[in-house]
Amino acid sequence: MIDNAAVTTDQGGAAGRGVKAGTRCLARPSGTWAPGTIVAVLADGTYRIELDDKAVSFMKYWHGVTVAEVSIDDAGAWGPVFDRIVSDRSGLSRADLQRTFARLGIDVDDARMDAFWSGTCQALWQIDPASSAGLRLDAPRAYAMIVRAGLSARQLADEVVRGAAPRQYMPFYWNQTRMGGRDPSEIGRTITVDDALVALGLGDGDDEPRLLAEMLHFARNHEINIPGDLAKFMCRRGVADAVWSAHPNNPELVNPGTPWQLLPDLERRGLEGEFGITIMTPHQGEHAWAAVFDRGERDARVYLHWTDGDVQRWQLQAPSLGVFFWDLTQTGLTWIVENGNPSNRVIEPAEFGLQVRQ
Repeated sequence: MIDNAAVTTDQGGAAGRGVKAGTRCLARPSGTWAPGTIVAVLADGTYRIELDDKAVSFMKYWHGVTVAEVSIDDAGAWGPVFDRIVSDRSGLSRADLQRTFARLGIDVDDARMDAFWSGTCQALWQIDPASSAGLRLDAPRAYAMIVRAGLSARQLADEVVRGAAPRQYMPFYWNQTRMGGRDPSEIGRTITVDDALVALGLGDGDDEPRLLAEMLHFARNHEINIPGDLAKFMCRRGVADAVWSAHPNNPELVNPGTPWQLLPDLERRGLEGEFGITIMTPHQGEHAWAAVFDRGERDARVYLHWTDGDVQRWQLQAPSLGVFFWDLTQTGLTWIVENGNPSNRVIEPAEFGLQVRQ
């Protein structure tokens, strides 16, 4: 077992250096920024975080929270942001806040804006609705308003002041434990399918002939070539059991003999690829993960997909199979280290993060 109590991370640039357990922060694993505490800095450079307000009372921690989802000393970054979003030096107005929401792509109509503004002024400073309508908030009060809205100075600095695009790879949490969506720029070097197999303890393994034959049969039937990295990972002997046991949510690989099916109309949906194959399903839930690729590619992007009413939703999670499965494995192995290892597998440090001993 690995003791992470004193681990700090050098990954993820300045935002992730020298961070220690006990550090206060804003974090957004639940989708909006909220105050919390970093409970542990994990071996792969992500965090275990306890938010002040619990979404589920008996689940204290969010596990595998990425550097991109954490803002440390967020209030210290507020001054320049405040100066940029106010229309008058006397302070932040209701109209300034509504305009800021719009610049973030958040559509708030006048009635909801009025309710949020007056409700916050009443709750935080006991200012009645009539008095709050024309109020301009100074910088500290404006920051409190922003945090109550589920925003952070970091997000506003990135997306409003600097005009950066919103995050490309979207994290997904199940049971408050992340399953993909980490930006590869946080990792520190290029991650390959071989890295993912090594992390799972399968680096020196062989192909499973039955799986390889079923994959070739599928490719011939659909007159396509399966990306080499997809074939290497999905046909490795023991890979399904290794993935299932490496993460506490026990995701299940879909092997080629299930049989696989091509997912239609992906380019029309705006996805990065013309072909898609569902390669992993959850132990619980209605979502699934797909490898999406163009003809002749060696690798594939990984998307989460699910049905929302009559609408099929797609969320890009990783630019490659290696990044996705390495990251999924790291999240799972660090969870096992933090919570106990009932299977008594030997989990040891790797060049980046952890690995199961082969």
